[in-house]
Amino acid sequence: MSISRHPKHQSRRMVALAIALLIGAAPLISGLLVMDYQLNKRLEQSAKIAVDEALFTFDRLFDGLRAAAVLALPSGTKPCQDIQNRLAAQVAGNPRLQSLIVNQGAGRICRSMETMELPDFAPDQTLRLIFDSTAIPDGALVAYRLVNGDRSVVATTYGLEIRNELRAFKNGLRLIVEIGDQYIWTEGDSREQIRPSMSEFLEGGVSKKYGYRIKVGYPQGFTAAEARQARNSVLPSLVLISALTSAVVIWSLRNRRVNIDDKTANRRPAA
Repeated sequence: MSISRHPKHQSRRMVALAIALLIGAAPLISGLLVMDYQLNKRLEQSAKIAVDEALFTFDRLFDGLRAAAVLALPSGTKPCQDIQNRLAAQVAGNPRLQSLIVNQGAGRICRSMETMELPDFAPDQTLRLIFDSTAIPDGALVAYRLVNGDRSVVATTYGLEIRNELRAFKNGLRLIVEIGDQYIWTEGDSREQIRPSMSEFLEGGVSKKYGYRIKVGYPQGFTAAEARQARNSVLPSLVLISALTSAVVIWSLRNRRVNIDDKTANRRPAA
């Protein structure tokens, strides 16, 4: 009888082992799925928050340019020789200002620095990027224009100011500031042939005050790299939990089988 029952016992043990492994794998699989879900939600939320923070940051920066232009606008009615020193002093007193240019109409232009040329603006354009200016060869400037009748003031700041603000955003995020059909980011600008990779969790927003656009995203492969790093940190714990779960299931099934066998033996009639 014991020989004939042996295959049956082997089959039971195999079924019990399979059940234990399946149940034990549940914490491992569910833990990895939850981790991936939380990672994706975190990255998505970070990108959305960064858009709002960037819009606030750059609105404030361009508010400073506008305030400088408003302050210089009354100078449009005075001779250039009377206001040039005042414009230069205003620029010297504001580290974020690169230059002020007052267009007094009829071709009369007064500058805080002689090497700075008057940028070209489209009729309805108030903000633009300037590349390769004679004042900063190979550099980038951002210009804001304030118009009042036939007079206007152009206030410029360094592209480095934009890049410094962008570098404040951490955690692998990449941000681009788009002004018209041009853009600037931490490592370059629209003079490059290839835009920076930021295809993962791409978000964007437009400034209601100045019309520039913010784009935020992660470079290609960033999510996979973050997931690998997260898995490496939690995998040992998940494997341990799965192993303990399997061991408890095996122990429970074995005890249950022993109890069933004991009850069966007790029910057999005595020989």
